[in-house]
Amino acid sequence: MGMEKWDDGSLEREDIEKESLEKEKIEQERMEREMLERQRLEQERLEQERLERERIERERLERERFEQLKAESKVYPNYSLFMIPSWSDLLGYPMLGTYVNHPVSRIESDPVIFFSSYDYSIETSQGRLHYLFGLGYHFLKFELESGKYVTDNRVLTGLVLSDFVYDLMATSLNVTLEEDRDVIIAEKVVKVPINLSNKSEEHMTFIKGALMRNVFISNKAIFLEMMDRISIENEYNILNDGHKILSAHEDFFNQILVSEKMNQASPYLNLTAGIERIHFVADNLLKETISSINLEIIEESINGLKRVYSNIEYDPMDLFSIIEQ
Repeated sequence: MGMEKWDDGSLEREDIEKESLEKEKIEQERMEREMLERQRLEQERLEQERLERERIERERLERERFEQLKAESKVYPNYSLFMIPSWSDLLGYPMLGTYVNHPVSRIESDPVIFFSSYDYSIETSQGRLHYLFGLGYHFLKFELESGKYVTDNRVLTGLVLSDFVYDLMATSLNVTLEEDRDVIIAEKVVKVPINLSNKSEEHMTFIKGALMRNVFISNKAIFLEMMDRISIENEYNILNDGHKILSAHEDFFNQILVSEKMNQASPYLNLTAGIERIHFVADNLLKETISSINLEIIEESINGLKRVYSNIEYDPMDLFSIIEQ
């Protein structure tokens, strides 16, 4: 009997020792796993920090490169009559929009007209941007779902196009036989230099006829309305209102970008047909993409155009006289 008790006690101790060893083994494995996990997390943290440092450095270098590019980029004189016959057609009719909270059912007319002063292009991370600056006017005639016809307009000082939209405009088919590279009268764009003094009399006659048929006759009332707006003292006042830019920029597609200088109670900010949004980002976009020196040149050129076209004498029955000065 005593022997059996000793054997039972020995077996019990062995079981306890085995259990203890098993627990120690499990604990050791747990600690090793935790250590490996801590090492993994530390390596992951260090890798994330390395990647973040590299990202910050890349962004710094990209900002420096872009700032250098911006400083070196020039604005180019482009004194011309510039017209997009239909803004919605150029963009592929992205939307009809609303007017005073009433749905628009059809856009009948929405030309964009500029007496331009400067062009500017710059390559960004999203592609090339193309700017045009000057005295601009976006006219709209549209029908509401109620059947009522409405006309509206927006004064503009700039236009910004993505490379894609610019190519659509630049490659559109000519509507005349004009082969002069300075004179473009196409389906999606019209561009004619203000100074035509280097053209022969015969060529001038041809240009005048083409413009009268394709631009001035069908848009006579719009041009006269635009000239009246230019003559109003406080219109196109960048000092007070900042820039007003019609945009086909990828991030601000089919929007009008305005300055934070603009009075937030201005009726200009009411949505109109075909425009997705009127957005207070003009200052930031211009500052990001155009140097302060070039912005000063652009502003002064617009002020100069304002002075000239406010006092220009022209024949309302012969709108070609606007660019014959």
